[in-house]
Amino acid sequence: MLKLPLPVLLLVALPGKAAQVPAAPLIECGAELQNVELEVGSLPMLVCVAPEVATTLRFDTPLLLERTVLEGSEVSFSPTPMGMSLEATRDLAEGERRKLTVYFADEKEPSSATFILVGQGSGKPRQVNVFRQTRTVASLRQEAQQQRQRAEVCEQQLAQCSKQAAPTTLLERLLRLGRGSRISLHWRDVKPQGGQRGDIDVSEISTTTVELEHGEREAAVRVRLANNRQEDWRVEGASLTAGGGQPLTAVRVLPEAALPAGAVRRIDVVLGPTQQELTGRYTLRLWGGGLEIALENIEFP
Repeated sequence: MLKLPLPVLLLVALPGKAAQVPAAPLIECGAELQNVELEVGSLPMLVCVAPEVATTLRFDTPLLLERTVLEGSEVSFSPTPMGMSLEATRDLAEGERRKLTVYFADEKEPSSATFILVGQGSGKPRQVNVFRQTRTVASLRQEAQQQRQRAEVCEQQLAQCSKQAAPTTLLERLLRLGRGSRISLHWRDVKPQGGQRGDIDVSEISTTTVELEHGEREAAVRVRLANNRQEDWRVEGASLTAGGGQPLTAVRVLPEAALPAGAVRRIDVVLGPTQQELTGRYTLRLWGGGLEIALENIEFP
């Protein structure tokens, strides 16, 4: 049997201490008197605790002490007139953490506060004053409603910008490019019927058609409008009808922005794609804000 010297035998018999899991890192405890604010959504607060040293949590709102939730048994608490006093035992290692949750006696928000108690080997008495920024449940609901409304407006604006930035049909792209397009649109002038209509002047009307594949086509009516009103006017809808027939489908107005008071602008009423033959004469109706304009004898090239 191989005999080893005694020092070597001791090294073999005792496992290395390097295999032990290190404790959590210590934190900077800060001043012995701290003032903190608690509001809805606040993160848990770090609080140092040590053996035989009191750490006092002082609140500006009464607590429901019977609902207090303290993780583990290494930290004890006792009620005080304005909160509670905390003290760790020797079993709580330095850097070791325990969670404490307290609940308030009123019906306002935040309804609770959470602390992370961090063990310290020694220390001085500490006091943490917690000032609660209260909110009523009704005010939180109102704020949530306002946030939802703002989100809906943002979604609508985003959808509008996406629609304007990315036209879905060939004719829409050509209309947006205008003179920058290599493809020239053939426009047919239509004589306006009746001139001024209420507070809106119609001075120019023209039409164009684009033939697509599979027998489909798109068409547009371009109208020059002058807003003589004292307020903006938005075209909320449009229709094209042949005689006494049903209005044509897939009709939309570009641009969708309102016509400012006193401004003059051309708008395009786009139709299609459709397989319907655009022959004969049509009536174009534009409406919005309680005002309707009817333009007759619209013909396409």
